[in-house]
Amino acid sequence: MQMLLNDCHWKLKGYWPYIPLFKIGMELNNIMMPVTDCIEATVPGGVHADLLRAGIIEPPFFEMNSLKCEWVENRWWVYETTFRIDPELTDKNLYLIFKGLDYKSHIYLNDSLLGVHENMFTQAEFNITELAKKESENSLVVILENAPEEMSQIGITSMTRTQKSRFNYKWDFCTRMVNIGIWDDVLIKAVKDVALNNTCIRTDVQGKDGVVNIDTELCGKEGEYLIHVNLSLGDQNVYNSYFDFNIEKDQNKFKCSIRVNNPALWQPNGLGDQPLYNIEIKVLSDRVISDSYSQMIGIRKLEYKQNENSSDKSLPYTIMINSCPVYIKGVNLTPFDLLYGNVNHTTYDRYIRLIKNANVNLVRIWGGGIIEKEYFYKLCDENGIMVWQDFIQSSSGMENKPSTDSHYINLLSESSEHAIKTRRNHVCHTIWCGGNELYDILGNKSIPIGKYNPNIKILQSLVNKYDKGKLFLPASPSGPNINLDIENPLDNHDVHGEWEYGGIKEHYKKYNKSSCLLQSEFGIAGMGSLECMKSFLSESNLTVSNMEDNLVWRHHGEWWDTFKRDKDIFGAINTLKQFRKYSQFIQADGLRYIIEANRRNKFHNSGSIIWQLNEPWPNVSCTSLVDYCAIPKMAYYWVKDSFSSVHASLRHGGLQQLPENIFSAEVFLHNCLCGKKLKLSVQLLDVHGQKLFDKEEKIEVIPSSAMKIMEISTKLPKLPRNLFFVRLQVWDDNGIELSNNVYTFSQLKNKIFSPMSEKWDNTPSIIVDLDECIIENTGSEVCLYIHRNMYNKDELICDDYFTLFPSEQIRIKKPRDLENQNETSIDSIEGWDWINRD
Repeated sequence: MQMLLNDCHWKLKGYWPYIPLFKIGMELNNIMMPVTDCIEATVPGGVHADLLRAGIIEPPFFEMNSLKCEWVENRWWVYETTFRIDPELTDKNLYLIFKGLDYKSHIYLNDSLLGVHENMFTQAEFNITELAKKESENSLVVILENAPEEMSQIGITSMTRTQKSRFNYKWDFCTRMVNIGIWDDVLIKAVKDVALNNTCIRTDVQGKDGVVNIDTELCGKEGEYLIHVNLSLGDQNVYNSYFDFNIEKDQNKFKCSIRVNNPALWQPNGLGDQPLYNIEIKVLSDRVISDSYSQMIGIRKLEYKQNENSSDKSLPYTIMINSCPVYIKGVNLTPFDLLYGNVNHTTYDRYIRLIKNANVNLVRIWGGGIIEKEYFYKLCDENGIMVWQDFIQSSSGMENKPSTDSHYINLLSESSEHAIKTRRNHVCHTIWCGGNELYDILGNKSIPIGKYNPNIKILQSLVNKYDKGKLFLPASPSGPNINLDIENPLDNHDVHGEWEYGGIKEHYKKYNKSSCLLQSEFGIAGMGSLECMKSFLSESNLTVSNMEDNLVWRHHGEWWDTFKRDKDIFGAINTLKQFRKYSQFIQADGLRYIIEANRRNKFHNSGSIIWQLNEPWPNVSCTSLVDYCAIPKMAYYWVKDSFSSVHASLRHGGLQQLPENIFSAEVFLHNCLCGKKLKLSVQLLDVHGQKLFDKEEKIEVIPSSAMKIMEISTKLPKLPRNLFFVRLQVWDDNGIELSNNVYTFSQLKNKIFSPMSEKWDNTPSIIVDLDECIIENTGSEVCLYIHRNMYNKDELICDDYFTLFPSEQIRIKKPRDLENQNETSIDSIEGWDWINRD
């Protein structure tokens, strides 16, 4: 049994360093006062959010206000509350547990020091059975020291000394704002005579049977106990048994293996369902429950194998689920907010919907951030999202060798062991990794860290001891090349990069040559939504600018300025709306091509993991697919299409294709499902929808494959608007459209295109009924990248970025907040050239 203390009446005060420990001034013998008033506090949460709520600091995410609150990390903070023990718990052994203290803390119960805790990612646990008052109020005080100094993105990795989230100290996607507070649950756990500890649940598939292996420890006084194990699927009871257990004779390790006939198997997103069984383990003393453990688990077989046609020296990057290879469609995650203690279930729900909707099947939880709260992994179990978990280590730019300081190694070992024990039972968990971009020096060359490093060897041993069989990667990337190197393709195993768009021709030519085994980081910058910019920029800064000239813009994304890139490609940028559209297009098209290039090498290439899904701080521009307000960028939708189970892609030589030249391209069909009959249409169209090339083929698709279907080779005439398009469409044998991809090409010599600079004849018609919105292109020219410019926090409103040729229409479902309206404003529908023309 347990009793949450989150909702107790928590108070918070700030002090100068050490004052809370000594309280009385030496010279005057006076009580030393706090530097803030006593304010209401939220647990879980963080000091910044409480100070903001109390009006002590200004909104830190607006403009450059974060600079005004850097004092917060340099104070000591005291949380106080009182609580009464639930009468049902008074006859039991009581343990006070803090799941997340950020960072070094002193904990007092009823004026007695329980202990000092240092480590953001391990529980602080204290036996309070004797100290707790059973029939009156207990006082609880947590003193948090000022945040320790630590390496930011630019620093010396080997000088890292803490197990505190590093991105807070300044990273390319966020400013410096060092969190401090009680960032996860506080609870009291009650145990009668014996506790269940270190419970490990492993599942497997053997023949037609599912196997559930249980391994747990019983900790408490010697004697005879009864252990009850129950396994159920929904309302169906699958297994129910009792076991006699004597702690002295049987020592204290309990093991049990359950076989499940014809189990419902857990599958990754896009490949099947995610049935979850509920396992309950109870230990009874004198017929009374002494302790219990419950967990939702999935039954699946997890294996790894080397990639096709890869070096014998390469690691096994291909994930096998239920004996089938799974192509990785992944995203890297940063923490969801700089103030991560205040991330709640609603935020997690929103992002998991975004992840699943984008056809993603794996997330990498990046080592410069945090080990996410339990609820996140629960959602990943339920939605088929595999988890690659970095341990909390990351490079620091100036020198990237992981620390071997003895104090640091002890902290790292503690947090890593805790992470393994508390996350391994989630069926979503798939890969452990030593950290982010950890390197060694060989001669004059940096190389990815290997398992020989003493830091990495400790982590490997912990995985072998507590989660044997899971893949452990020394770091991401794991080499031999650090970054994608087209000139040395044989060493492109697990690589990072690039993080910039390579150019209107060079970008595409480079990735046509790529043959890496896994690309676990790569990205391209794109601006966020205007709606989000309005939330953190003043009116004077909502104009076309750049990071060099505008200090506020620099504060919100200095590394990811796309102004020069976009101006060189498109020409003059006159308005912020125009800038945002250009910037998002390049990000979308560039990312789409990298993903498709990798998919064309399936399973020599085992997958793509985009940097990054989200941003924890509002940026004008960033490599994220969704902005800080969780509004998807154009890239999100093109990535979603590129990750779809059935998808057609075009291998080409760049966005610039001059008239009188031969346009050459290859069409591929990607399929992640079983074999089926499909129809593929390939069209080359001008802005009026006139067909320059038109071909259909019926195809018997190979299961889980990438197939080259046809080649295009045609001489290009001079075309209106200097534009043409290739459209690839795929239907199943029932006529249901599975994929619709449009590629845009320019015939201009110096720029790509600037369709918003002229008036186009492509006015759309919009019809709204009770259930859907019908958009038809009633003009004579193409409508580019149509989407609904509307969002709410509970629903994904935006559907896609559609391209409509003359007389074509799309039907999109109305969001719930428009269901009672008979008509909609054209302002809620946006495209490149026919609305918001500035």
